[in-house]
This record gives sequence, structure tokens and C-alpha cells, in this order.
Amino acid sequence: PIVDLSPFQNAWSIRARVVNKSEVREYTNKSGVGRVMSLILSDKSGEIEMSAFGELADKIYNEVEVDSTYDVSRARVQTARNQYRVKNAYCLYANNDTSFERVAGTSNMGMQFNFTPLADLPAVPPGQEVDILAAIDSVDPITEITSRATQKKFNKREVHCVDDTGYKVPLTLWSKDAENFNAPRGTIIAVRHAKVSDFGGRSLNASQHGFVLISPDIPQSHALAGWYESRKNQEFKVMERGQQSEKVNATKGQRLTVEEVIKESDKLTDPTSAIFVDVVATVLYVSTKSTVYSSCPNPDCRVKRTMSDIGEPCSKCGQMINDLEYHYVLNLSIGDPTGEIWVTAFDNPGITLMGMTGTQLQNLGSEGSEPFKEVMYNAISKQYVFRLKLKQDTYNGETRVRITAVGAKPVDFKEDGKALVHELESL
Repeated sequence: PIVDLSPFQNAWSIRARVVNKSEVREYTNKSGVGRVMSLILSDKSGEIEMSAFGELADKIYNEVEVDSTYDVSRARVQTARNQYRVKNAYCLYANNDTSFERVAGTSNMGMQFNFTPLADLPAVPPGQEVDILAAIDSVDPITEITSRATQKKFNKREVHCVDDTGYKVPLTLWSKDAENFNAPRGTIIAVRHAKVSDFGGRSLNASQHGFVLISPDIPQSHALAGWYESRKNQEFKVMERGQQSEKVNATKGQRLTVEEVIKESDKLTDPTSAIFVDVVATVLYVSTKSTVYSSCPNPDCRVKRTMSDIGEPCSKCGQMINDLEYHYVLNLSIGDPTGEIWVTAFDNPGITLMGMTGTQLQNLGSEGSEPFKEVMYNAISKQYVFRLKLKQDTYNGETRVRITAVGAKPVDFKEDGKALVHELESL
């Protein structure tokens, strides 16, 4: 894997996906004029940048394709200089022996993202980079601008992105990325290394070393597609200049206790607003009733369907329903030493908590079957960092606060320990 590469290895090979390919550009130094291009390679362990010079730059640019996976070997591993923006202590330099062998059928190569909800962008300093997962709400036509510094002309395109926090944020694509972008409304995109700007409140710019992944085959993507389909005609919130994030604990590492979450929920008086918080809590109980719902198998539809619909075209998307997909709607109790709360969890956190998809759980058997009960039992007593959404909800004339888990990840005790040491040292 990429994470194991070092200058001390002589023979190595990595299987990686090309997630970014720069244009071949000219540069001038003491030796004269040269040509250079770069790739960013990614696998489930991380990323690394490869540079190629001279004739190799043209050769690799013409032969290696973005979104394809290759077995890569025989490049020089070297300590990365400060200007390399990929999070890796090393980088690669191609030479005449460097080999790229295409590998088919490897999907997303287990790429790891650290998604930031759009509602949290006001808490991110301008210039910092984030990963986002969003649905395309609209795409603007290409416009041409002229650089004041160089007088060069550039094409740009704004893609208006939304996520399940209810916010809409523009993402600007540049040059060929703007020209080649043709994804329609409703498409889910994963954006790596989007640069945060405070222009017009909060906006995003695609960076040269980042990439935009169209319709990523990850569970969060399918869940977001279903969410957007049910809400695409609503008005989404936009961020005004100076707006603060709805996130209560905006500082990295700062988390609330369950008792503090309850206090925050008591503060909610506006039914149109929501609060997003993080809490470290243990799963105390998972209800075994109505754990999943059945839907159309089309990932871009996901409207609720039943066994009686099998053999018929979906009335919404038109796809023939030959089988059903199942998605989580879990009701669980979580707690810490300060208290206990009930939360609802859908596909994104549900897959993490159960260790399988809703369809896989359904295939285990009925709610009373032993395999089903074993999965439920194994989910209890485990600790996670939960991302919770607190929002007022009115049902049958009664208003209450609904707490929804929009994310869950295992506690990283090593990183939490480092954060605690840093916090103590700053006292």
C-alpha cells in the first residue's frame, strides 16, 4: 500500500487509482526550459504525488488515464518538499523504468474521505481544504474570466451543491475541469481538497491537486441520493457573509456530553433551524422492530416499495423492479456517564453500526432469527463518535426535538490521546 512506501525500498509495487492528472507545463531554470506533469495516486491507505519530466511527462500524460487503476512500480521514492500539498512525507519521481499496468474492475479502490458537512463550513478558516459529499442542485454555464496578474483567460463553472444539512454552497471548477463537467442535477459528487473561500459568505474552489468523483460507489452516496430525491424541490439555505456554523462544537476535538446535548436540544425554538453536535457515546440498546424499509433498487430513486411491486416498473423512475433494496431506519439508545438519549439512524451511520448494509441484514432472516439477533447483540456496548442533528419536529400536533445520527465512526483512541495531550499542554 501507499502508506508503506519509503526511500529505503528497492523493489516495490502499489495498486493505486489515478485521481488527478495535471496538464504538461513548461518551466524555466538554470538548465533551460523543461516540461513537467504530475499525478496523484490513491489507495485505501492514502495518497502520493508522482512527477514526470521531459519526454516522460508527455508519455505518461498520454498513456495514463484519470479514474483508472494501475499496478505502479519502479519509480523513485523521495522525501517530499514543503510545497507538495498531498498529505504524504514522500513523493514519487518517474523514470524510464517506471511501469504502469492497468487493472480492471477495482471501483473506488477503498478511497478514504473525511467529509465536512456543508453546515460546518463557517467554522473552517478561508484557505483551508476540505472533502465534501454533496448532491448537484444546479450547474451554471461556463464563463470566461481574465487574470489581472497575467492577463490569461480562464474558463470557470459554478456547481451548486447541497447536502443533508440543508445548505447550498457553490463549488467553482476551473479550465478543463469546468469544460468537461457534464453531470446532471441530482448526481452525487465527492470532492477531495476543495478550498474554502469566504467570497459571498462561504464557497468552495476545486484545487489543482484535488479531484471531483462523480457518483462515488460508497454507502453515504446512496443515502444522500435518496435524501435529495425526496427534497429536491425545497428551498435550501445559503450562507451569508459572517454567518456562524450551526455546529455547537466547531473546534476540532471539542465534543459534548450527552447531558450537554440534552441542554442544547432544550434551546431549540426555531423549527426551521437545526443544531449539529458531536458526542462520544456507547450504544446501549437497538430496537429490533422496523429496522429497515424496502425501496426501489435504483440508487437514484430509493422510493419506498413493497413485495407487491416486484415485477412492475417503478411509478417514480420507471425502472423494472426485479428485487428490493433495504435501507436502515434504526432507533437506538446511546449514552455516556452523564445521561442517555434516543436517536434515529439511517443508512450512513447504520452501516457503520451494524457492519453490513440494510439489504444484507434483511437477507439474514426475520427479526426473530438467530443471525439477526446476533447482529443486533454485537452492535451493543460499542463506542462511537456520533454526529447528531437536533431539530424540532411536529407530529400529530405535538412538537418535540428529533435527534438523528447523521454519522458515526469508531473512536480513534490514539488521535484522541494526542488531542488531549495538546489540550493539556496549552493550559
